[in-house]
Amino acid sequence: MKMAAFAVYTLALLLSSAVSAKSSIDEKREGFVVQAKNGNISSAARGLTTLYDQTKDPLVLNDLIAILSWQENSKAIVDACQSCQPRGLSPESVEIVAKAFRNEGYYQTSAKYYRDLTQRSPNNRDAWLGLALSSAEANDLASAKEGLREYRQRFPLDAHFYQNWIYVSQALDDHVGEMFAWQSWLTAEPNNKTAGVGLYTSAVQLGASPAVKSLLTQHPEWFTSADNLWFDYYEASTLLRDGIKAKSAPAIKRSSALLQQVIDKAPADHPLYKSASLDYFYALVTLKDYKTASPIADQIEKEQPLPRYAQEALGDYYLGTMQPSKAESIFDAIHQEEPKNLPLTIKLYYAYMDTEQYDKAKALIDSEKPNIPKNRWDFTGSTQNVNDEYQTLMQLEALHYAWRGDFSQATEAIDKLLANAPGNPYLLAIKGDIERWKGNTFASERYFEQASQLLSPQDRGITDRGKLMAKLERKDWRGLQKNLDNLNNQYPASDQYIINNDVKKAAAPTWTGEYRRGETDSNGNVLVQASKDWTYDTHLYTGRVFGGYNFFFRDQMSFGEFEENNLYARYSGIGAEIPLSPVTLFVETGIGGHLNDKAYFWTTADYLINDQWFISGSYKYNSDNTPLRALFDGANVDDFNAYFIYRLKSEISLGLSGTYSDFTDGNERFTYLTWVESQLYRTDNYTVRGSASYGTSFNEEIDTASYFNPKSDQSGSLILTQDYHYRINDSWGFDQNLKTGIGSYWQEDFGSDYNWDVSYAQKWIWQKQIDFSYGIGRSKGVYDGEGEYGTYLFANFNVRFLQ
Repeated sequence: MKMAAFAVYTLALLLSSAVSAKSSIDEKREGFVVQAKNGNISSAARGLTTLYDQTKDPLVLNDLIAILSWQENSKAIVDACQSCQPRGLSPESVEIVAKAFRNEGYYQTSAKYYRDLTQRSPNNRDAWLGLALSSAEANDLASAKEGLREYRQRFPLDAHFYQNWIYVSQALDDHVGEMFAWQSWLTAEPNNKTAGVGLYTSAVQLGASPAVKSLLTQHPEWFTSADNLWFDYYEASTLLRDGIKAKSAPAIKRSSALLQQVIDKAPADHPLYKSASLDYFYALVTLKDYKTASPIADQIEKEQPLPRYAQEALGDYYLGTMQPSKAESIFDAIHQEEPKNLPLTIKLYYAYMDTEQYDKAKALIDSEKPNIPKNRWDFTGSTQNVNDEYQTLMQLEALHYAWRGDFSQATEAIDKLLANAPGNPYLLAIKGDIERWKGNTFASERYFEQASQLLSPQDRGITDRGKLMAKLERKDWRGLQKNLDNLNNQYPASDQYIINNDVKKAAAPTWTGEYRRGETDSNGNVLVQASKDWTYDTHLYTGRVFGGYNFFFRDQMSFGEFEENNLYARYSGIGAEIPLSPVTLFVETGIGGHLNDKAYFWTTADYLINDQWFISGSYKYNSDNTPLRALFDGANVDDFNAYFIYRLKSEISLGLSGTYSDFTDGNERFTYLTWVESQLYRTDNYTVRGSASYGTSFNEEIDTASYFNPKSDQSGSLILTQDYHYRINDSWGFDQNLKTGIGSYWQEDFGSDYNWDVSYAQKWIWQKQIDFSYGIGRSKGVYDGEGEYGTYLFANFNVRFLQ
């Protein structure tokens, strides 16, 4: 009995303590609430937070949530409820917490709280709206639609509901649902301007403008003149999207014309103006009309951020206008977000290549290989076919080798692909390109012709372009422009952008100049056989006209000192390059000046027989090769020259030339030269070439000749040429050249001695339109058994006048 009494007493004591503790918590909780009501919200919130951490009392948490909501402190509510469960909160607290999580971007958690609230308080309209909104933001289509449906069934519909319905549709990217929401709102409130304008805008964006066109006449006061242009804009925008999808240049052109009209009529500060400008720019870049797109590009590049499609179009524009550094930054940023977008990856690859980041470009290709399977199941799931994306990647890899000058590996890669698909015309076309880059333009044409036979007539644009590119490469201008015009008429001009641009550059007016200044250590026979000498030669070309003719004006002058006499000779005239396929004829005529006081006429015929053989013959009446001292003696020279080159392979060529020079003083000079030239080493920026030559000449003995006139002589030389290219930026390039040569010279009656020549040059290139080079050299020549040392300076320039 005593034990039972003790147990009852102890239990009563514990219950009394618990009640006392609970009473103490409630007193503290209520005290903090009173404190908050008196305006000390922050202090009360801190107190309740501490009290809840100590007690975990749900009533304390509910009061804390309520007080934090008075401060509209969503972050503090979220922090306080990291371990909360909806069932442990009052309905009021659940609603507050749900709203806080949504405000802080935790949409799925917010939707969980709102769903709990709909179950506990189904007549709470904010519960259903909250469920719809947070679910839409979490991209939960089913729950979002459920929230809207339940709301429509339970509550009267007002402006607040329609606004939220529209928001949900926009969050879900449900354009049809958005239009239906606007339409429902306008049906409920026919004179509501907001609903009417919203329905109009939504409808025209969907291409359903005829359905709402009556609004313009029923309520003209709702719309501005610019609002009427939305119909034209969305008609043009739809035409643009369809044209790009169908690869229809005519449709894209029509779209660009409509967009231009919208831009001309819309106020510059109207949203329509920017939308139309971006679409117009997109259309122009797709058409490769970069000239028209240029001022828009300058404008929109300042308007960041841009929509995704406009950003990529801006990158395409930069890539097409030789600004690859800007293109790289754009494509790289998009690629970070869309690493599996192969077309975008290829654009980034081209940007790397154009900025000469060859290793980075190759690494990009290699990184794509694991992501793209070699084969792909067909739609039946029963057969595996070659994956087109994998083929594209392999083709790009083959081209990569070719662009870096590794033609053997490029050819091997394409041959492997052709072994698996021998009838693939596009692989044959790539092989045609590779042969052209190797200098084998005839072989290139043959591959393009093979590819052409495997394509339908309407798809032969790629092969027709390839054949014309081969002709352009070997300067076969006869009929080229006519064929190019036919190509532009038959296929979209945008497809011919590269060849049109290349022809434009090759056909442009050009101004070239060469200058050289030399001085020997003694009064010897260097260059123009004078102790001091200089020469310049300049051409001004009209550009290609009349189907490939290239007329030019020329001025050439030489100066030298001999026996205290200043010797001058000048040649000034006009000429033309005349394409007579397969022969190219050069003719020039003019008058001489100073010592050379007679007319001159020169002509050359070049004949490229095939990819291996080239021959040339020339005749020069009153030749510019006449030594100044010969002119001083009163003698002139007529030259007859024959020239042969055989290309053993793309890196090795053999040459032979012979010249007969007929001097008017009775001398007859025969000169023969043979040589071999080869590329010895190459990297992306560095090239080493070597050549070896042997020459001999014979002259008549002319006692009165003051010019260098050996009875006979022989010479041999080895020359090593090193070139290094450095890309400075999108506009400028810088090249360096070091040439070293050594040889032996033998002259009848004087024996032999060695000679040498060393020169260094720098070249600056601007946008492949202007280049300027200059350099210095030092040489040793041998004349009548005596070695003479000379130092020379030289400079050259080329200017292409593009329109």
